[in-house]
Amino acid sequence: MAEVKTQTELTSKMIMKKGMLLLSAVLLVTLVSISQGQETKKGKQEVDFEVTADFFSKYIWRGQNLDDDPVFQSGISASYRGLTATIWGNIDLTNYNGNSGDFSELDYCLDYSSKVP
Repeated sequence: MAEVKTQTELTSKMIMKKGMLLLSAVLLVTLVSISQGQETKKGKQEVDFEVTADFFSKYIWRGQNLDDDPVFQSGISASYRGLTATIWGNIDLTNYNGNSGDFSELDYCLDYSSKVP
């Protein structure tokens, strides 16, 4: 049986996507603000940033084909004293599953690492 989405469901989904993008932007601005204020005794910033942007012909994850059409994957990471915050997303470039131009996946990661004495 085909599932029909109501206008309310579609609006709710759109608000959630925009909310996630807004949260991502706020996190990015916060991390940039922190990095500008943190300096070592030598005058170097301790916060490291990494930005990635990749185009792929397919979205393969752990051997499973999640999207057989081209995708764009981007991410940003900020690291400070072993703590790293990352936002990563996959955007469908075709209309696979009706997600053309939308994030089909948006991941937030926070991890900490340190040296063992």
